[in-house]
Amino acid sequence: MLLSTFVRGQSTWTGSATLQGNFSIGQTEPVGSGSDENAYCGPGNTPSFGAADDVAALPQACMYTALSATPALSGNTWTVNTGADMQTAINGLHCGDIISITAGVTISPTTPSGAPQFLFPALGCDDNHWIWVESSGISNAAFPPEGTRLTPCQAGVASLPGRPAYGCPAPQLLTAKILMTGSTLPITFVSGATHYRFMGLEITRTATAGGAPSHFVGSLVGIGGAHHIIFDRDWLHGVPAEGTLPQASGATTETNRGVNLAQSHSIAILHSYFTDFYCISVNGSCSDAQAFTGGIGTAANTAWGTYKIVDNFLEGAAETIIFGGGSGPCTNPDPAQCSIDSPADIEIRRNHMFKPLQWMPPPGPSSGFGGWPVVKNGFEIKNAVRVLLEGNIVENAWGGFSQVGYGFLFTPKSQSGLCPGCILTDVTARYNQGKHLGGGIQFLAANSDAGASCKGAFRESIHDNLFDGIYQDTTLVAADGYELDTSGSSGMTQDRVNVVHNTFTSAGKADILLGGLAAETNFIWRDNIMVKGEFNTVNRGNCDTVSGTILGKMNACWTNYSFLNNLIVGRSTATNFYPATTITSAASASAVGFVNYQAEGGDLRLCKGLNNPAAPCAGASAYATAGSDGLPLGANITLVNQYTQGIQ
Repeated sequence: MLLSTFVRGQSTWTGSATLQGNFSIGQTEPVGSGSDENAYCGPGNTPSFGAADDVAALPQACMYTALSATPALSGNTWTVNTGADMQTAINGLHCGDIISITAGVTISPTTPSGAPQFLFPALGCDDNHWIWVESSGISNAAFPPEGTRLTPCQAGVASLPGRPAYGCPAPQLLTAKILMTGSTLPITFVSGATHYRFMGLEITRTATAGGAPSHFVGSLVGIGGAHHIIFDRDWLHGVPAEGTLPQASGATTETNRGVNLAQSHSIAILHSYFTDFYCISVNGSCSDAQAFTGGIGTAANTAWGTYKIVDNFLEGAAETIIFGGGSGPCTNPDPAQCSIDSPADIEIRRNHMFKPLQWMPPPGPSSGFGGWPVVKNGFEIKNAVRVLLEGNIVENAWGGFSQVGYGFLFTPKSQSGLCPGCILTDVTARYNQGKHLGGGIQFLAANSDAGASCKGAFRESIHDNLFDGIYQDTTLVAADGYELDTSGSSGMTQDRVNVVHNTFTSAGKADILLGGLAAETNFIWRDNIMVKGEFNTVNRGNCDTVSGTILGKMNACWTNYSFLNNLIVGRSTATNFYPATTITSAASASAVGFVNYQAEGGDLRLCKGLNNPAAPCAGASAYATAGSDGLPLGANITLVNQYTQGIQ
């Protein structure tokens, strides 16, 4: 597995169309401009996502985040050079104020270790009276303009080892640093705090923060019950792990997460950089680290949600982003008695979700994994309603730490039996790209280890995604290399999971893993391109143990399903082995008619004729009109490229 290096650019394309109905997806372009942070939200927080993408309802609320819409106009500016200055400013704040921290200075809280550090008050501010907390460097002409991602270059760092190049001809120290030295998170909010915008800040911790012996830090930012909070062009990071791995017990430097969303609402994270969020296996104090976590909380009816995570570079060892995985508001053990009370209206677009390869243990299980960052999956949802996952790149995930490294994991769960009301519903994943992963997409409706169930998964629209380089990892204990995996537990439900027009260029073990005892109903899987793995489609054995064919397995495991016009490259053509409309005529990926096939990289558009869409094409691919809708099989690679352009 190789790490590619890219330099970020800026994309400027725009376009519009609608996406509704079972047969309208695959080659159409949704409303909005892919590179615009407000592509789906207008002034006054007016959403323009559209009503639905296929079966999945799209977000119904949004946050308009243009700088002009978040004015700080009191005329009062607090100049900060020390932690004491900062505390004085916080104590005297009024709505509309600006806290300007001098670029290049480092401030640390003056409160005692263990106390809340910089605790921002609830002042009852409104849309016309925001509070800005900023570096004075944002006025420098070299600071990234509004709508452009900050990188460590603006903190004086020319490059980071093992990460994609971000382009830094002249590093300048334009940020101001908030440095955690104690044992609690450096930025937090009184419940009800509202209308704060943080810009141009480096937020981090010392290697000894968190206290001996573990130096564990839970979060850098705790949103709590706050709302209308924006982090814009900031760098949040833990302690770099380079040169310290494997870390011994008592010498770990774990930072569990960058931002804990808790039960907040109307939160935006924009154009920012998150690095070095990891937990250390065996020798550490935590197990799952993320750049963001949300979807956990016990307070009822908080209207949590309206989250906007757009155009960020994000590192989280276990999961880059996760919603759910803990307690929920409903305590009745019967999910049917729980009303839906989950975070809703979540927009996650144009992020580069990344894990540096120096976090990977050396080859061979005999080396042991103790002291290494715990890596699991790319993006994971266990509890959320109306999610748009669009135009992201998920790069690098591997198995070995209880999971296998899927790019996307959609898995409603009552973690430890504490969230019977957890639900995953109305999820749209489109125009994303996965690279160098242990698996593609897993749909898993599983009970807790003690057998507790939750409300299940409903209405998922997964289309026009490209997974490039799925491998079966032989160096670690678990990286299976399945392109698609669907399964679950008795008592759980997955309904209307539609997987349409996606392209997978390689598989390690198999194209599809299916099985389990969950009720899996009304699936539509059509017009995908999948490539042969080591084995035939695999069944876990719970719902079908006798048929010996993929058709038999699907008939036994799924109810009222449609499996149409899927190309399985390199598979058997035996009668009844697959559903009747399955296409198995391509013996190898090179026979599909891609413009320039490679297992990783290459031009994966289908040829439509001589030199169309590019000069290597000698003629039209046999699959250029083979979709059940008459469109090319697989993802619309042109749109995938457009939506992901410039985010690496």
